[in-house]
Amino acid sequence: MPRVTLRPDSESDRVWVTLDGQRLVCLRDGDGEGLKVITTWLVDSQIISVEEAAEVQGLRSRTVAGYVATYVRGGNSADLMDRRHFNPGQRTDYRMEPHKPELIRQVTLNLVSGERNSERGLAEQLGEAVDDRTVGRHLHEMGWRAAEAAGLSTAVTAYLDAERRRAWWAGVAGEPLASVLSDSSPREWQTPERGLVGTALGVAHLGLNGAYESLERLVGTTLSVLSQWSPLRVWYVLLVFLLVSGGGRLSQVKYFVWAQVRGLLGACSGLSASSLRHWLKAVAQQAQETVRVRRSDGQEEVITRLQDYQEEAVAQRMRKGLIQGQAIYLDDYVNAVFHHEPIARAKHGTRQGSCKAFRRHMAQDVDTGHAVACPLGPSDVTPLAVVQGVVKLINGGLDRVCPGGPLALVIADRWWSVKAVIGWALKTGPKLLTWGKDIKTIREALAQVSEAELKKHPVIVEVLDEVSGEREERVVGYRLDTELSIYELAQPIRGVVEWDGQPASKKRVRLVVGLEPDEMDQETVVERLRFRQRVEILLKQLQRRVNWPAFGGGEAHLRLDEVERPDETQRQRLQKNRRQVATRQANDQTRLAEVEQELKHVRQGEDPTNGLRLGIRDLKRLAKDLKRRIQEATARLKELEGLLHWTEDNGPRPEQKPVAELNLTRESILTQLKLEVFTAQETLLDDFIEQALKPVLREEAQQQADQRQQQDKRSTSKGREGEPLCTDVEKLYQIKLANLERETILKRLLNLQGEFVRHKTKRIILMVADRLEDRRMQTAYERYCVILNQRDIRVPMDDGEPWRLLFSYHLDTPSSSAQFK
Repeated sequence: MPRVTLRPDSESDRVWVTLDGQRLVCLRDGDGEGLKVITTWLVDSQIISVEEAAEVQGLRSRTVAGYVATYVRGGNSADLMDRRHFNPGQRTDYRMEPHKPELIRQVTLNLVSGERNSERGLAEQLGEAVDDRTVGRHLHEMGWRAAEAAGLSTAVTAYLDAERRRAWWAGVAGEPLASVLSDSSPREWQTPERGLVGTALGVAHLGLNGAYESLERLVGTTLSVLSQWSPLRVWYVLLVFLLVSGGGRLSQVKYFVWAQVRGLLGACSGLSASSLRHWLKAVAQQAQETVRVRRSDGQEEVITRLQDYQEEAVAQRMRKGLIQGQAIYLDDYVNAVFHHEPIARAKHGTRQGSCKAFRRHMAQDVDTGHAVACPLGPSDVTPLAVVQGVVKLINGGLDRVCPGGPLALVIADRWWSVKAVIGWALKTGPKLLTWGKDIKTIREALAQVSEAELKKHPVIVEVLDEVSGEREERVVGYRLDTELSIYELAQPIRGVVEWDGQPASKKRVRLVVGLEPDEMDQETVVERLRFRQRVEILLKQLQRRVNWPAFGGGEAHLRLDEVERPDETQRQRLQKNRRQVATRQANDQTRLAEVEQELKHVRQGEDPTNGLRLGIRDLKRLAKDLKRRIQEATARLKELEGLLHWTEDNGPRPEQKPVAELNLTRESILTQLKLEVFTAQETLLDDFIEQALKPVLREEAQQQADQRQQQDKRSTSKGREGEPLCTDVEKLYQIKLANLERETILKRLLNLQGEFVRHKTKRIILMVADRLEDRRMQTAYERYCVILNQRDIRVPMDDGEPWRLLFSYHLDTPSSSAQFK
């Protein structure tokens, strides 16, 4: 086959194309396009091969084959020409070709985000690869400027709005709510209203927990106050206020911003403080009426509407699985009030001294940790009356769900370890676990416990030895399961006695009433009483989250305190009390004389002689306290003398003092409402973590473990240089789970901002949340929207069919990569 070569011309800057040594054509040096055309003709004429043509041009064989295919397909050598070299304008267009995809991307993003597509701005976004004139010429050539003039921006905005609405309806991407959104269009939804959409999460769990069902028992007929509203709608608005305000006082409603939850309240724009106050007064009056309820044993009982409501609240918690109803922790909280009437006083748990108050009796389920009930009582109520009232209330609620299954166990502190409560538990009440009081009868019983027998039952724990650094077993005390004879009861009481082994140390006892060792061993007894502090933690959380100590209001009624004639036992107690008061009075008088003498010496400029070296101010304060105590003792002695003379028929009947009693009906209703709000927060938090956040954490743990295995990551911390990082998925998952901050998660969920959208024809409210900054939380929230939307949550917004709550989120503005606990 003939051979093609290039031979330079020695007389000019040209190159001869030779074919078998014969000059064929003369080309300018560097004219690659001319050489491409000539060689393509020769290959097409089968004069030379593709490989020889590629060698002459310095190209690959497949490139030359492509030229030949183009010539064969078109049959015109012009198709082989590169027209970019013809003029400067064509050369500029050629340089723009690689940037056209980026130009289209930038103008589209600017249009979607609402930014102006200026030529100078686009040139800067392209990195100044081309000038603004070139960008403008291409925008005109593509027809972009003409489309903008014809309303492209408006059309895109409308389309995106429709797509965003469609995403809202779907709840989350890929999970459409077909049953709700069949044949719907954006025009069927009202204008979105900005607000605090996180409130809807708490409202959803109020509905899921049965709060609205139990409230139906409280109001029998429509009240004169807010007569145009259904009772459930008023409760709905009040619960929303308590949820957002953190259990705020009703007097603070006038400062509450209803606009932040207006989209959740429908046509209602909120209620005034006076309306809610008058409403609660009317409800409290009706709640004192009686109703008949039928028990599981076939008997009918007459109870108040308030008790019916409280029992139904317990029943709803049982139906929803919030409580098991087998055992409760019981605690008592003294709630101070500041009325002017002579209300009975009680010793406050944290303040120094006593105060006018009433009591809240908190019962917490042992198995689930949720609150069961919280009835109220006066400050001078006895421990027996408290436990009887709480158990009766809980049993009434349990009877509505599972007849024949009363409460089995009460775990309480030492306030309930009195003879009356233990005797009641032995006869008719549930079984009882309680600490023994440090009183005479308990001390005498513990003194009979043999220390030698105690030492046969040591408590052994593993401790870290500071010298060797190894763990070793050590005896920290002694624990004996025995029986004690206390309170002169007919039968001994089982008790778990503890002693640290020191001769001067006192023994402590846990009283176990009604439980035999085969029913509950001593280790279980110890654990149950050790975890009783959970109810105290629950009370502190209630104080912080729903303003538990706040008194919602209640009138005080005066009544005469009828004094009954004491019997012989009471007379002996009065005589003993008189001796004690007289002794304290005498001691205070002696001490007062010493203080006044010392005060006289100090005022004369002499050095203090008392051991504490008190100054004039401290001595005056001490003298004032002593005078007050002497005055109180004198009044008490006079009262005791009168009682004793009347008992012995030597004097008149003592004067009857007026006593004030608080009407706690309204406060009981508010207490139950706050309890429902707090439980809704807890179930929201537990449900979100269990159903949505835990799967996200496990996926993160799996990804983290895979990444560490692939990259062989090692620790760089001090003392662990070069050690491989943990790749156990379960261990990484447990670490992430242990680092969760429940209060922070709840705060972020309840403070979510977004839009409320209501349907014009169907009773539907859609909550569209703004995206969370935390990527982990946002991913979990997307999962949780699907879960909530499948539960068909309804809320009582009007007199007709309840409204349905749906949850979604914005699809734009992606979350950052930050992760918060």
